[in-house]
Amino acid sequence: MAWKMFTHALRMLLANLGSAARISVVPLVVVYGSLALFTFGVFSFGEAGADYGAMPAAFGFAFVFAFVTMLAFGFVLAWIAVSWHRFILLEEYPTGWFPKYRGSETWSYIGRFIILGFVLGLIWMVPGAILMGTVMSTLARTGPTVGVFVTLGAMMVVVAPVMTWLMLRFSAILPAAALGKPLGIGESWSQTAPHSGLIFRYGLFYILFGILVQLAATLLLLIPVVGQLLGLFISWFTMLLGLSIVTTVYGVAVEGREPT
Repeated sequence: MAWKMFTHALRMLLANLGSAARISVVPLVVVYGSLALFTFGVFSFGEAGADYGAMPAAFGFAFVFAFVTMLAFGFVLAWIAVSWHRFILLEEYPTGWFPKYRGSETWSYIGRFIILGFVLGLIWMVPGAILMGTVMSTLARTGPTVGVFVTLGAMMVVVAPVMTWLMLRFSAILPAAALGKPLGIGESWSQTAPHSGLIFRYGLFYILFGILVQLAATLLLLIPVVGQLLGLFISWFTMLLGLSIVTTVYGVAVEGREPT
């Protein structure tokens, strides 16, 4: 069933790449293009004004803009996510190359995403501290040896699946917000409880696929130009796949759907 869920999430994206592009490409190009232009402008300004004490001002301006850009990027991602969830769950097909803006759902999604990040951050504090303490202790005893990396890798083998499982258990709050049917963190945990083991196995498939994709992306970087373009496609694809993964959890756990 877990494999069936994962392949269902993957097929949802593969079968709808055109709609996915209509929902996401233009907003992403606008954000990335704006960032690239501004970065070029800041460095040009800093280089030109270096002899006149303009560098501090340039870097201060860059910091402010980076913060604003981060907010804008988060907003665009929420906008895309809402459109994608609604496309999959409600069959709201895009009508152009710019996704329909749903203000209340988008801001609700952003709020739920912040809550999810805060909760996961609190949970991560304990294993994160243990992980860091173990690595530092091993480093102090053995020095910069393979043992440190083995310890780090072994702990991540445990931590990554657990954190992914927790994220997916809480993730129902995101599609719910996109549909205008908000759920709380506790409600998401309760709704996904009957599928706890299934979601854990589902998360393992997602992790393994992500590792393979990242290895492929790293190898592609060795190919000039073409490899970089393919790398951009892979980044875009994995972003939409993550949304499909969460959508599938919501469909199965909250709406009682059967993955096909």
